[in-house]
Amino acid sequence: MTTITPTHSCFDDMLALLDARVKERSALAFGRSLRLVHGILLCPPNGSDESLAPDAPFAHAWIEDETQDGEPIVWQSGILDDHKVAFAIPRAEFLIAMRPQAQTAYTCREVWREHSRTGTSGPWRPEYLALCRRDVDAMAAFAGEQAAKEIGHNVDELYADMTVEQLRELYSAFLLDRRAGATPSFCDDRCRAIVDELARRARG
Repeated sequence: MTTITPTHSCFDDMLALLDARVKERSALAFGRSLRLVHGILLCPPNGSDESLAPDAPFAHAWIEDETQDGEPIVWQSGILDDHKVAFAIPRAEFLIAMRPQAQTAYTCREVWREHSRTGTSGPWRPEYLALCRRDVDAMAAFAGEQAAKEIGHNVDELYADMTVEQLRELYSAFLLDRRAGATPSFCDDRCRAIVDELARRARG
C-alpha cells in the first residue's frame, strides 16, 4: 500500500501549485473553478501524520479544482519516496475522510490580495493560524519569505502571458475590488503593474 506523508508546508505548496496552474492557463485567474482553500480538518484514525492523534483538529491548505468535466477534485501535497508530490482525489472522498470543521475558499484574485496584505502563504485567518504547530510555523516562515520574494515576479510573468483584452478586464476587476473595500494599496499596485505592461506593449 502506497503511503504519502505530510510535507508540513501545505500552505506554501498549494500557493505554488495554484501559481503554476494559472501560469499554464491564464484564464483561470478570472474564474472560480480553481480555488485555494484553507481550513480546519480532523486527523483520520488511520492518518499518516504520527504527530497528530486521531480526530485532532489541524490547519490545512488544499486546492479545489472544477476545471475538468466530471467530479470536482482536491489537490494536496505530500512526500512519496522522499520526493514532494502533488496528488488529487475526488472532493467527495476528501470531505468524508478529512471532515472539514471550517473552511475559507479564495479565488486567484483573493489569493493575490491576501498574500500582498500579509506577506505570507497563509494561513490568513487567526483561527487557522492558531492551530499551526510550532514546527510547521518555523518551516513555513522561511518558505513564506522565499515565496514573498518570488510572487511579484510570478505575477509580472502572468501579465506578460495575457492578452490586451484580459489585462483590461483584470484592471476593471481590481478597480471594482477597490471600490468594494479591498486593500487599496494592493489594488493600486496591481493596476499600476497592468498599466506598465500595456505601456510596454504599446512601445513595441
